[in-house]
Amino acid sequence: MNVDITAALGNWARADPDARGAVFAQLHAALSCIAARLLGGERSGDVLLEPGMLVNEAFLKLADLDSMTWQGRAHFLATAARIMRQV
Repeated sequence: MNVDITAALGNWARADPDARGAVFAQLHAALSCIAARLLGGERSGDVLLEPGMLVNEAFLKLADLDSMTWQGRAHFLATAARIMRQV
């Protein structure tokens, strides 16, 4: 499924639950790469999360950002990366 991310992010801002799912499905691989890179820098004994768990946690926090006006894919991924670092 190929989704117009810019349009889906615009619909997300209008609290469209289908848009959130579409964005997550389309960008899941990119989010997983970000999570793996962030967790790869941690000492193995200090990490309690796996990349997939970190992606899911970040997505839950992103889903609460109803009033966010996304500027596009890069803005979404940068915000997701910042949230993952905070987790």
